[in-house]
Amino acid sequence: MLLYRYVPAAAAINTIENRCFRVSRIMDLNDPFEWLFGFDGSRPGSIEESRRERDGLIRHLNEKFGLICFCEHVKDPVIWSHYADCHRGVAIEVDADQDGSLVRVEYSPERPILPQHCLESREQNIDIFKEVFGKFFRFKAPSWAYEHEWRVFVPLNKCDVAQGMFLWKIPENLITRLIVGIRSQLSPEYLRRSLDLHGFKEVQVVKAKESLKHYEIDC
Repeated sequence: MLLYRYVPAAAAINTIENRCFRVSRIMDLNDPFEWLFGFDGSRPGSIEESRRERDGLIRHLNEKFGLICFCEHVKDPVIWSHYADCHRGVAIEVDADQDGSLVRVEYSPERPILPQHCLESREQNIDIFKEVFGKFFRFKAPSWAYEHEWRVFVPLNKCDVAQGMFLWKIPENLITRLIVGIRSQLSPEYLRRSLDLHGFKEVQVVKAKESLKHYEIDC
């Protein structure tokens, strides 16, 4: 299975030169509901306390884990607009079969719910905790479904660090193509040279084009 990581032009160059993907932090993601499970059966006056406990847990996880996001599709012009700098960036094609830790995001109007009593008595309800935790990092609202997202979770202590970012080393043979956006000013010749110099000689470089008959990107 092939997946795509959309990045602006400068980020594409940094990815090649560093041989790393930038790792996103949980609390910096663009969905304000990210990783926030809901509550059920809250006692009067206890909801704010429950939220504080939950938010403290998210802050703790934010210091331990990050993630890298990919998309199933490369033809959708909306994805290019939102995540590749309005078609001025690049889609990095990866062979997802190389990484068995990828998780497919599911889209649902209902949030993963943690019963109130579980937050108050964690040790006695550890199985319920695990079940909810297994959902909340991979569920998003239906309005995000256009992203067709997959994600991989990365322990931050396994990452390199540079320029205020956490970086994940790209495994050998993971990247298969660089697809240059239809509005991009990046030179395919420059990218080819950079790929060769940084150990990506097998990676192809192609220029995206608009479909002649459909609202799609051809590559």
